[in-house]
Amino acid sequence: MPNTLAHIGVQGITTKSIFKFADLKWIYIGCIIPDFSWIIQRILRASNLFNLYDVRDYSIILATFFFCIILSAALSLFSIHYKRVFFILVFSSFFHLMLDPLQIKWANGTHLFAPFSWHLLSFDLFWPESLPTYIITAFGLLYFIFYYKKAVKESSDLIVPDFRKMILSFSLLLIYFIFPLFMLNMPEQNNNHFVRTLRNYSAREGKYIELDRANYIPGSSGNFLTTFAEEKIKAANLNLKERSLVSIKGKFITPDEIYVEDYHIHSSFRDDASLVGISFTAILWLNCIFLAGRKKIKII
Repeated sequence: MPNTLAHIGVQGITTKSIFKFADLKWIYIGCIIPDFSWIIQRILRASNLFNLYDVRDYSIILATFFFCIILSAALSLFSIHYKRVFFILVFSSFFHLMLDPLQIKWANGTHLFAPFSWHLLSFDLFWPESLPTYIITAFGLLYFIFYYKKAVKESSDLIVPDFRKMILSFSLLLIYFIFPLFMLNMPEQNNNHFVRTLRNYSAREGKYIELDRANYIPGSSGNFLTTFAEEKIKAANLNLKERSLVSIKGKFITPDEIYVEDYHIHSSFRDDASLVGISFTAILWLNCIFLAGRKKIKII
């Protein structure tokens, strides 16, 4: 995916050009909604309480456009212009999910039509570590800084929802977080992110596999790849000298070893730029909430 700063720049200028009424603070939230599931995944993985294959399936489901719509509806109720904000969040989420497939991400993509179709949309035009990504990321940083004061001023629509709207928002959040638990088999049946291949240990041999941004660990006893489920699998035909973050294509030659046919080395640029973008958005929102509080946020 393009990082959060890149989304902020591209989606900010495009959405504002099409919809003059769109508040930047809500556009920025829309930039993050499809990635919220991956933030949740990091938290769940760190807890060591859950099966990591199930966590992956859960995160895939939350990242679909369908569940982005549900989260958008829940958040929009905190604006006096909730219908307008809902539209902005849904549009921004959809735009995000159309931008992500532009980058090359093996074993990955976006779901626009789930739960009716679990086909992964991917255009594969350029890598996250490439000139187009660097350009739009720099633009996103400059765009956020240049329009920061304007975005802060757009805080007057924030409200504390009345009891009815608060219950509705809470109910939508429950649907967002709980309903995917009953759908975990759907992305796996379609082998999204190769979860089914990886989970079915005894049937791995001879199966094609792709891994997105796996940790590569060289060693005297062999070179290994660490999957999203934190399993170490031996990597044949991949002899990098240093620890790296890599995407690979290959085939299982045994349940514990992959013959790597192609690979790409990643940098930490995407994660770093996303962290900056999310942090900037959080600072903006804290500022907006503070100003709205000084003006006595309405209960509507």
